[in-house]
Amino acid sequence: MSGIPPMIEIPEEMVQAAMMGNVSWVCAHCNKFWWGVQSFLDKCKAAVQNVPCGGPVARMAFPQYEGPLTVESLANHCFVCGAEADAVIEVPPDEKKKTPGGMIGACKTHIELVKTFSKEGEPPPTVTEKTLEVRG
Repeated sequence: MSGIPPMIEIPEEMVQAAMMGNVSWVCAHCNKFWWGVQSFLDKCKAAVQNVPCGGPVARMAFPQYEGPLTVESLANHCFVCGAEADAVIEVPPDEKKKTPGGMIGACKTHIELVKTFSKEGEPPPTVTEKTLEVRG
């Protein structure tokens, strides 16, 4: 399997096409996702390497993300659709998964997605109504 440069320019048309196929906004901007596409796989490089990665639904803050989105972009845009965030989800570090925490944005529609997929016995995510810009 061939690799791709660490920072590739991903055309917006490709991002939109991936999102139409139910790929999240963050993943559609990730070089590891496009590595999987380029390698004709149905998963990203992190999944192939069995390294934990995912968003707030998986109680992570995309720890393996590599791409053009900044910490500010991740906090100020919805992780699913890329719309302006109405709330910020505080994802704590997870010692078991060995993943760092982070602040991930969500719009009103997709914040419910995170709440819906909360696991039994697991505390709900900390959601803060967005009142100020998060800067890295």
